[in-house]
This record gives sequence, structure tokens and C-alpha cells, in this order.
Amino acid sequence: ERHGHNVIAAGFGLVADTTLRSGPSDGSATYRSAWLQCTSCHDPHTTAQKSYRLLGSTGYDGGSLATGFRFSNPAPEALPCLGQDGNLQAETDLDHPDYGAGMSEWCTNCHSGFAGAHTHPAGTNSRLGALAAQYNSYQATGKMSGGPGTSYDFLVPFERGRGAVGSLRCARTDGPSADATVMCLSCHRPHASAFSGIGRWDFGVHFLSFSAVLSSPDATHAYYGESILRRYGPYQQSLCNKCHGKDATTR
Repeated sequence: ERHGHNVIAAGFGLVADTTLRSGPSDGSATYRSAWLQCTSCHDPHTTAQKSYRLLGSTGYDGGSLATGFRFSNPAPEALPCLGQDGNLQAETDLDHPDYGAGMSEWCTNCHSGFAGAHTHPAGTNSRLGALAAQYNSYQATGKMSGGPGTSYDFLVPFERGRGAVGSLRCARTDGPSADATVMCLSCHRPHASAFSGIGRWDFGVHFLSFSAVLSSPDATHAYYGESILRRYGPYQQSLCNKCHGKDATTR
């Protein structure tokens, strides 16, 4: 119950969250944990051509268990990347969705108040600006030799911005421009995570390789099959540094 969305699926023994009775929000939108199933977010009556990954758009009712609920924001503008067999693949730096705009606003259909000036700014107006150069240079703790054409890190995605929605494409490795924006999914996974707080990485350790999760039988899934040791090295610090550059200078 500390790792993400508790989707109700009796056939898999999955039950509603008993800690949080509704999704965290400022109260203007209240989505109950007892309603949460796959169709809470994914609209089975739309198509992939009309909605990114079948996400419910403005006016969607939040699934069959929800009552008196409607989405106030449209589905995000993004491009899913499919393999040669037409199926979604495990994400990598070369095979990942290309996000355009609106993801954070869509999340606020249930998590109202969590975009804009919440704990961390996110959304269409949260442009990277000068931080784009930091993202493009940063490769790992102590390694700042990257270039904008190859700097994309699928573990720290971003939205390319409203102006780039018409030019989204797959298999791109280029990093953000100053007009790119931070979104909820820059730091959080959309469904659930191996880490507390639905984090894309372990927020509770100084060095990512020291995470207790990586000693578990399911360690290979923690970073989508990636090895943190191979990817960044043993002393990689928080991936917040991809944008913020606050790595400690000593171990």
C-alpha cells in the first residue's frame, strides 16, 4: 500500500487500499479506493487513435464502480511506441513513449491540486528553462559529458511541450529544449513501483545501488530490467540530479 495504485482484481487477489480511502488530492476531486480498477483510468470504449493508451478523457465516468464522478481534463498528448509485432515493449532509452503535453493535468482528474505549485511543480507551465542544459549534460553522478542529441534517459522522462505535440516520434534519444516541461511521470511510475511513494527510483537512499529492493528476488524489475550498477555505477545518487545537479561532491 506504499507502492502505488491498488487496483482491485479479485482474480489476482488484489483488493482496495485500506490505508488511503481515496486518492490523495486537495479535496476538489475525490476518487475512492473502493472504485479503483483498470477501467478507472482506461476507457474501454475509446480507441488508441483517439486517446493515448486508451486513457479516459474529459467527461469520462471513472469506470463502472465509480458514482457521480467525471474527468475534468482531457487525455494527454503522447505517442506510445510499439514493437514490430504491434505490442508495447519494455521501455529503454531507444524505445519509449514520446510525451507531448497534458499528462500532469490528466493525473489531476483524481489527484486534484497536485500539478502547478504542489511539492514539485509539474504540468504544462512547468518549463525546464535553464534546467534543460543540466539534463542534457548529465549522464551520471560525476559524469557531465552528455550532449543534447543523446541525453534522453527513459528513467527520467519529460514532456516536450505544447509546441512539440505535432512532431512526436519514436526511438528518439534527444533531450529536452527549454520549452520542455516536468510532469508527474518524470519522478513517478504510472501504475506502481518497487519503491515507496510510487517512485521511479528509491527516494530513501543516498546511493541508488544501496537500495534494499535490489537485494530482493524481484530486483531485475525495479528499473525495468536495467542494472543501476551497469547503467550509472555504484555511487549514483538520486536521479533528481538529472535536472537539479545537486550531487554531493564526496561519497
